[in-house]
Amino acid sequence: MTTIGIHISLIEKLIDSPETGMGYQVLRVELEREIPRYVLVLNAEIAKEMLTEVTPLERVIEKQAQERVFKALQYTPERIHFRILSRSEAVSKGLGENRAERAGEQPACDANPELSNADERFLRYSAFQNDRRMNPDRSVKPGTYVTTRTDGMTHVKTGMDAVRRYALPNPKPAIYRFDLDPPTRIVIRRGTVEPAHGQPGGGVEVIFDSGAPAGTFRPPVFTMVPGT
Repeated sequence: MTTIGIHISLIEKLIDSPETGMGYQVLRVELEREIPRYVLVLNAEIAKEMLTEVTPLERVIEKQAQERVFKALQYTPERIHFRILSRSEAVSKGLGENRAERAGEQPACDANPELSNADERFLRYSAFQNDRRMNPDRSVKPGTYVTTRTDGMTHVKTGMDAVRRYALPNPKPAIYRFDLDPPTRIVIRRGTVEPAHGQPGGGVEVIFDSGAPAGTFRPPVFTMVPGT
């Protein structure tokens, strides 16, 4: 699978845009006179191609198109128009595998906004120690995915536990844990992680719709063992 670093101007746009899931964004990318393609971006800085079921001939054509998209992401970002997909949109297009329904459960992106509970704490897992959703004043970007402290501390002991429980597309263990303790109640949406990217999901997911204020992230970043 092709992997590239993207242009700094696009990084700046992506870190101020909502996520598709914890630590990643699925982009619908348009180039002039091209059919839109889909790209996976990790930590707003690393782009990967998203493979779909195609014939061998279609695969050659798709590979060439993806290469043009990747060159634009690296060198000519002014040519790119993109939109970030929600989790439901990505799954419906087969970009996170087919949705596996669980009775009475829904992803956070389909939930109604609510206020977090008083003194409620959250966790975020990442394969990147320099998680770009965290601001210098320790506030958190709007549209960031996290989980509850209860869910994380109960079910996640290793980096691979986090990958499985939150259905992360990055195969590298999410060994870095960010402790988040908003000083005030904030607007969130709650849901359950859908199976995707070859992972079972099932964890609690929360979206910080409007972000979280300064002082929410409580350092240091905790490092877990990778696991298997």
